[in-house]
Amino acid sequence: MPDRLSGPGLHYHFDLIDARRLAAEALLASDHPCDIIMTLFATTDDLRARVHQVITRLAARFADSPSHLREALVRVALLAPLRDAVPLVEEEITLMPITIDLETHPFASRFFQKGRAEGHAEGHAEGEARGRAAMLLRLVRRRWGNVPPDTEDRIRTADSAQLEIWMDHVLDACTLADVFDPPH
Repeated sequence: MPDRLSGPGLHYHFDLIDARRLAAEALLASDHPCDIIMTLFATTDDLRARVHQVITRLAARFADSPSHLREALVRVALLAPLRDAVPLVEEEITLMPITIDLETHPFASRFFQKGRAEGHAEGHAEGEARGRAAMLLRLVRRRWGNVPPDTEDRIRTADSAQLEIWMDHVLDACTLADVFDPPH
């Protein structure tokens, strides 16, 4: 891999370092938050312990500055996916004896807002499907009486689009089976 970039008015040389070979102990001992955070990328047999070390060290380093601690934890949270450590980081942050509200961080709040919007849309779709399932079950029971448990499960687990189709079939079906597989 090249170790430089060159162009008109640009001459840049760099050293490429494999982060897995970084000395975790030296990075953790540093007072620089970026060094401490880079410890996440050093090779370890126990990622959970490493995440705990990093967050504990950052908390100690910024014990007198909650705003700086919050900034450092946002960086850890943003880098966590690169080590598949998101659940571990979330767990460690929530176990901290102090409260750090990452949702108020200007950059991180966008991710929380996006997640909230996705959750809202998902909840809306799920609620809509439940309502349609309840309506279809009511129509089916009204027309044919008791509904077999497997049919009820099929209705309750269907998505809104499928439920809409079945609700249309209820009007023309001669049997309960025709609702789900209408004759052509």
